Amino acid sequence: MKIKYDYSYMNKGKECKFYPCHDKLEDCTFCYCPIYPCKIPETGGKFIKTGLSNKEIWDCTQCTIVHDKSFVDNVKNYMKKLIKEQLCIKEQS
Repeated sequence: MKIKYDYSYMNKGKECKFYPCHDKLEDCTFCYCPIYPCKIPETGGKFIKTGLSNKEIWDCTQCTIVHDKSFVDNVKNYMKKLIKEQLCIKEQS
């Protein structure tokens, strides 16, 4: 069985059904954080207790770094570099 993912919400800006998830967004490429939970408090994130179970989860609603255009560009470039390195490793083996 093939899983079908719905990415129709991505990069729609103000037309997105999840808008606004943060204020003053520049880039929605990483609509969902690729490193969640980062557990880096300097981002503005923090652990919070939820519901009746009092379970702790990482709340990143104050973090907007993944929506910063320069961050997105840097991550994309780094990922391309990793892919090229991985392809070289495969060719050598």
